[in-house]
Amino acid sequence: KESEEELNIAETRRFRGLAARANYLAQDRPDIQFAAKELCRNMAVPKMDDWDNMKRLGRYLVKNPAMKIIIEGTVEEMMVEVYADSDWAGCVRTRRSTSGGLVVVGGGCVKS
Repeated sequence: KESEEELNIAETRRFRGLAARANYLAQDRPDIQFAAKELCRNMAVPKMDDWDNMKRLGRYLVKNPAMKIIIEGTVEEMMVEVYADSDWAGCVRTRRSTSGGLVVVGGGCVKS
């Protein structure tokens, strides 16, 4: 069950700052992009559950402070693949949509 308790003004300000930072970090961290997107989706009126999710992301980042993308192979094997998808009204609570894309070079994700 979701907590409907909203954060106070100071907590909301802190949540928004951390969500913006997560969004910035997610530009080149595919492992946290979904979590950052979901946190940013709730920036307008964050709830206690959103704060719990923020703490979960923080714990993940403490354990995994860096990520490497390793692309192996020869130039001939460096095929570029691009994927795109949309989930119309996929969020059960807000009915908001999510769109995404992925660029893969030589089997390694370089942009998402």
